[in-house]
Amino acid sequence: MNKKGRPKANNPEKESQTFTKLSDESIKTLNEEWGNTDTVGKMWELINGADSDGFMALLSEHPESAHLRSADGRGAMFWAHEYGRKGMVMVLRKLGAREDTQDAKGLKPTDITHSSLKGVV
Repeated sequence: MNKKGRPKANNPEKESQTFTKLSDESIKTLNEEWGNTDTVGKMWELINGADSDGFMALLSEHPESAHLRSADGRGAMFWAHEYGRKGMVMVLRKLGAREDTQDAKGLKPTDITHSSLKGVV
């Protein structure tokens, strides 16, 4: 770990992680299915707790988790914006997570962006 608590760049565990970007059709289907599942709950915990190692490991094993949405329509991209997780937002973008989807209240992830990210992402 470096002084800021981030993993060192030469971490072999991180280098071995591979990520799969799902097809646009698969992403669309996943975005339409809302529900509170164990995987959705785990994703919220990882983002809320700023656990980047756990976040990356979950996405490596289950890339669909980037697109799952809870019963209120929120998902990983919403929470990454809400809690100001810039790195997580960037990873989710690379995996095709959308920022123009709306939750049950009609809000988009960018509508709830943490003040630390405004103008940055």
